[in-house]
Amino acid sequence: MSLYYLDILQGTVRSCNADGSDERVIVDNIKTLPDGIQVDDRPGQGWIYWTNMGTSPDTPDGSLSRCRLDGSQHEYIVQPGATITPKQMQLDVDFGFLYWCDREGKAIFRAKLDGSDQTRLYQATVSTEPESCAWCVGVAIDKANNYIYWTQKGPSKGGLGRIFRAPLDRAAQSQDSLQAQVVFEHLPEPIDLEIDEDGKHLYWTDRGDVPFGNTLNRWSIQAQATTTALAGQAIIATKLHEGIGLALDQKSKHVYVSDLLGGLYRYDWDGGNKKVIFQDAGNLTGIAFVEPGA
Repeated sequence: MSLYYLDILQGTVRSCNADGSDERVIVDNIKTLPDGIQVDDRPGQGWIYWTNMGTSPDTPDGSLSRCRLDGSQHEYIVQPGATITPKQMQLDVDFGFLYWCDREGKAIFRAKLDGSDQTRLYQATVSTEPESCAWCVGVAIDKANNYIYWTQKGPSKGGLGRIFRAPLDRAAQSQDSLQAQVVFEHLPEPIDLEIDEDGKHLYWTDRGDVPFGNTLNRWSIQAQATTTALAGQAIIATKLHEGIGLALDQKSKHVYVSDLLGGLYRYDWDGGNKKVIFQDAGNLTGIAFVEPGA
């Protein structure tokens, strides 16, 4: 079992065993603020994918990269400027797609695994709210129920964050075709998302202010729910330090979380039994869990 994770300031792609041993630097000297990561370790594949936010939020030069599991064949698959500020990404190997949120682009995109056929699935808009209320950050694919979920984080610590979802045709979704439904609103600052493989629970990190921010959260999914109330939301872990990355170990029912102050943690499915894997390990963003042969 392996973890792959990113350090945004050191500009590295790293890996380690699930207990933190055998830490390795796979790619270094990334100057473009890596944020979201996914791994395809299927036989004949063996790629690490990640998003690059770009040189600064004011410069539209975001991109997507990939390399082999050993760090070789490092290449762009979405060229700088084809997306503005890409954040969390998800991999759908069944249909051969990558999904990602574009923060300043206020959008959700999908492309094939080689970066071709890039399609914008959703374009957020703002009216009287702060522009950041349209910033799309986290994304997750509910394969069991055929939904896509995403976060629009709102201003920092602002209590205006929202989680949306929309029905998803994983084979043939067309341009700007997602019909957004609000799942939660008035969240401190929701960031990354994950869904268990049975489509029973949605997990997310929130980096807003305490007591409801800097938390790990879990919600029991009801596929037809349309409520915007917080009923069903559960804060299952607290005291993160700008919580960002999120990954699930479906077999062992563990949740892995990273934060910007360099923490990497493991929790049980319900948020209990916290284990510190790393502390002060840099400035961590996205993480991915890989079960060999899964």
